[in-house]
Amino acid sequence: MLKSTMERLALFNDKSKSVICVEENDLPGFIRLWESMYHEQGNELGLDAIQAYIQLMMIDSARMSKMAVPENAGEDYDHIHRFFGLLEEEVSNINYEKPIKLRTAQEFADSMQLHPNYLNRILKKRTGQNVSKHIKGRLLDECKALLLQTTWTLEQISYAVGFSDQPNFNFFFKKNTGFTPNAFRKSVLQ
Repeated sequence: MLKSTMERLALFNDKSKSVICVEENDLPGFIRLWESMYHEQGNELGLDAIQAYIQLMMIDSARMSKMAVPENAGEDYDHIHRFFGLLEEEVSNINYEKPIKLRTAQEFADSMQLHPNYLNRILKKRTGQNVSKHIKGRLLDECKALLLQTTWTLEQISYAVGFSDQPNFNFFFKKNTGFTPNAFRKSVLQ
């Protein structure tokens, strides 16, 4: 549902909507949505409500994103935009029958026909994080969503996000969250 809203509104693939400036008078509305989402944590239908609030935020963002495309954002920004588009495309196709294909900085750079050092350098310069950190963070977000929103086994999730075995997935998840995947799933869903 969120993916179809993102695609329909073109928030993450239309350059004119890649940066959204929130005007001072629009802040109270955004703050109310954030506070409402916060209060939904732990409620029986909280995840459904949070998704609805996120959709409202995307709709408001799309309304505010009627900005002119910068005349020349530069080649660096084009590469960064392509990287994030490719990362989202890769993650949005996650499925436990066919695992994610691109997982490393080298694989993303190769698919973009760039040198990995160059891609790392421009991402670090413009975002403060290198390619691997962005990939790891996005995969971690997707792992959390899969643990909470699906009934997939840990082995299926592990395979879908590109781990060759579940112990490596468990190590990755615990190292980055402090919880095992199973403990995370149980703590949030109880």
